[in-house]
Amino acid sequence: MDVLDRIRLAPDGRTLYHYVLIDFVCRRTAGTLCCGSDATEAASVSVADLPDYHLAAATFAMIHKALDRLAAGPWRPRDVPEPDVDPR
Repeated sequence: MDVLDRIRLAPDGRTLYHYVLIDFVCRRTAGTLCCGSDATEAASVSVADLPDYHLAAATFAMIHKALDRLAAGPWRPRDVPEPDVDPR
């Protein structure tokens, strides 16, 4: 869906953290929802319950962007023209 770049600076201007967040849409096809080592909890919630999770505005916007994309129907790759290649 999108890539977000977040840099957190220390008071002296040094970089404390640099996160690159890649958001994508997926659908569960089997198995049980669980978190990995990077989280303490995983949950599947309704859109109506999202405000209860006090999400950052950018996170809330990304979820709605994904829902809008899903509502638009199956994703199709865009046509990318082949580059002109000099045969020499």
